[in-house]
Amino acid sequence: MKPRARAVLVFICVLGIFATAACSSSSSAGAKAGPAIGGPSATTSATKAIDDGARTRITSSDRRLTLETSSARAAFVSGGDVLVTVSGPASTTAVRVTRNGDDVSSAFAAAGTRTRGVVTGLRNGANTITAQSGTSRAQLTVTNHPIDGPMVSGPHITPWVCTTQQLGLGAPTNANCDAPTKTTWSYRANDGSVKPLPDPTARPADLGRVTVNGVSVPFIIRAEQGVIDRGVYWIWVLDPNAGAAAAWRPTGWNERLVYRFGGGCGTQYSQGNTLAVGLDADLLARGYALATNTLDTFQTACNDVLSAEAAMMTREHFVEAYGVPRFTIGDGGSGGAIQQLLMAYNYPGVLDALSPEVPFPDAVSIAAGVTDCGLLVHYYKNTSFGASLNDAQRRAINGHASSTTCEMWDRLFVGGVNPTDGCDASIPAAQIYNAQTNRKGVRCTLQDESIGVLGRDPKTGFARRPLDNTGVQYGLRALNDGTITADQFLDVNQYIGGYDIDGNVVPQREQMDRQTAALVYRSGRVDQGGPLADVPIILRNVDTDALGDIHTRVHPFAIRDRLQVGGKDDPNLLLWTTPASGGDLVSVLLGNIGAANAPIVLLDQWLSNLAKTNPKDSMPARLAAAKPGAATNQCVLPDGKVLTGGWELYDAPGPCRDAYPVHADPRLAAGEARRGDIVKCALKAIDDHDYKVKFSAAQRARRTTIFPNGVCDWAKPGVGQQPAGGVWQTFGN
Repeated sequence: MKPRARAVLVFICVLGIFATAACSSSSSAGAKAGPAIGGPSATTSATKAIDDGARTRITSSDRRLTLETSSARAAFVSGGDVLVTVSGPASTTAVRVTRNGDDVSSAFAAAGTRTRGVVTGLRNGANTITAQSGTSRAQLTVTNHPIDGPMVSGPHITPWVCTTQQLGLGAPTNANCDAPTKTTWSYRANDGSVKPLPDPTARPADLGRVTVNGVSVPFIIRAEQGVIDRGVYWIWVLDPNAGAAAAWRPTGWNERLVYRFGGGCGTQYSQGNTLAVGLDADLLARGYALATNTLDTFQTACNDVLSAEAAMMTREHFVEAYGVPRFTIGDGGSGGAIQQLLMAYNYPGVLDALSPEVPFPDAVSIAAGVTDCGLLVHYYKNTSFGASLNDAQRRAINGHASSTTCEMWDRLFVGGVNPTDGCDASIPAAQIYNAQTNRKGVRCTLQDESIGVLGRDPKTGFARRPLDNTGVQYGLRALNDGTITADQFLDVNQYIGGYDIDGNVVPQREQMDRQTAALVYRSGRVDQGGPLADVPIILRNVDTDALGDIHTRVHPFAIRDRLQVGGKDDPNLLLWTTPASGGDLVSVLLGNIGAANAPIVLLDQWLSNLAKTNPKDSMPARLAAAKPGAATNQCVLPDGKVLTGGWELYDAPGPCRDAYPVHADPRLAAGEARRGDIVKCALKAIDDHDYKVKFSAAQRARRTTIFPNGVCDWAKPGVGQQPAGGVWQTFGN
């Protein structure tokens, strides 16, 4: 198989791994400085502007008039338009709204006690929007970005392969892969199938109906497709009045938006596709609107900042074209889970709740265990020492329930460290990096595709790579529990090696410089609680550990550990555990598991309750008070019995813990704590007290040669480990 075919084969794997790390405002690695909250400040002569989630508002000095950008923060508007809401006592009389001095009041209409309209014609860069009623005046400075981006993710990567034709939009019209937006209709028939509806005025005999907001309406589906941020987006809504009304009317909408994220972890340099993410008739039947973008499928681009940017811009368009959702709920598995978690951590307020399936905590911190797998697979195959280890010994060193888990990681994703692997097949071979003949070519590594976020390593000229295994004692737990001998422990650590910058396994271990380690944390690439603790989250673990799947059970518990405060669980988090259905791994990976939308419905109830709590109370208190009765941890045993409760369900001895043990990965098996958030360990002197076996003098001398600078001290924070440098950071020039 050619390496570049790898991206095609991983369509069944809903994962995102280590690609992204970034430069914060204080880094010298190439990031543009951005304030901790919201980028360029929105100012006015009245009161101070307030960023509130994905919107910005300002109130006149007399407190009678409030001006709000309702579809995006004032600093992060895109596409030349923004939904503006004017409210307050003064808004009940004539309100004049201007854009850069031009009167745009005709775009506004009464919406309950507010006045609302889409202000168009914004120029790129700063714009002034002013609302005035009598002596009350409020003004915001709005920064508009091109519809093709970038906005927060740094300069566009090149080349960029267009897939509009393959995705049904026709040939692209420019190098940014733009194509005309199109709208199509379909309907759900009485037998439950979804059929095309070429003529939206038609009403087929088998047209089904559905009850939304207490009203029975025709089950007609409107699908809008276009290009935003150089990715292809889709929006699906119920459209009961299709063909009978000049514009879409929200008669089939419950005022909730579900934003869907796809898995994988690709380095394609292209618009990509959505894997299995798409239309969900069940959610539409409940009144939800749906949206996604190909850049929110990690297999397209394993870059969570780019993903967040595309989601923000796509959501902004939805709000301007369809309406303001009461809540936006994230949904998606594996790499789709990573995107949700990191977006809530770094760009809070865009997603109000998260439904991550088969989750990983983030992309960077799991990279160590993933790439360790590649090194271990190489060791087992290519050394006489490794080949002599039996399956139980390999499992103990790897930390997984199955020795094939590392093999799956190696087969599908370790190629992300290789610059010639993973490029879109449409990129000419002559443009792709070659260490001997084309060192300036396209490097299809995870870090190089994120170079606008990660910055450039002055030593190599390539993107900074957040990989390090210096001081890691592979198989430490296996040694201490007696599964491997002292000599076997020394063998694996002597010959494990590392990856050079071109992804080749070499005898030397990987070394990350302190600056790269620090920027990984400072830029928010490793989630550590913070804003993530303020949104309701229902994690779903499908236990596939014994099948050799990469979505191992330890990762949901790593997320749990990171959200704990003072050793106590945060009330925002639930974990639902289910067995793999009949061993059907493909269905599990694609998220086709039972009760797929139950978490979304429960999160909706939780958010509705949360909106009624006292905003002056602490967020943990509000989250706890707002929990619906069904918001408990759930464990479906292999025989189908459902257990519910708190975290004791998983912690205390009992049937759930017995059925679903929590294993590890190579780093945890080397001594790292379960939270797994250390990208480069601090070192300490070798201490014989750390081992439950006695080393001979010769073995001790060999151990010192293997670890000349010491071994990992997992009791200390990682090198450069620190809180994120703020939220809503921007990157690049």
